Amino acid sequence: MLETIDYQSLFAELGLDAATHNGNHVCPFCGMKAFTPYRDNGVARCHSCGWGGNAINLVAKVKSVDNDEAFAALVKMYNLKLIALKPKTRKDAIGQLANDLDFLASVRLHFAFYKSERMGAAHYQRRSG
Repeated sequence: MLETIDYQSLFAELGLDAATHNGNHVCPFCGMKAFTPYRDNGVARCHSCGWGGNAINLVAKVKSVDNDEAFAALVKMYNLKLIALKPKTRKDAIGQLANDLDFLASVRLHFAFYKSERMGAAHYQRRSG
């Protein structure tokens, strides 16, 4: 969700200066034209005062509310539908954890064997003479 937030429309919704200057917005915290939204990951950063965060953090700071209230405000602003997650049972959680641990153990074995010193460049140089 946060990757699709358009900071220009969000600034307008929050009553902030939505004009851009060479791709930067006017930072609502320091007033400099150094607030840069990064569309690829949904975060923004002011290169003047150092503030950084996502849309939830921005709404929370501008409206002086906590992140839960800011998230609720974003959901209302953009008419988003929330997905209800099914709670996991203890048995499901333990099964998922066991699968994750098996995967991590196999990855560790892979790296221990294929990325060890004996399989490195020095090993092949010694073998080939």
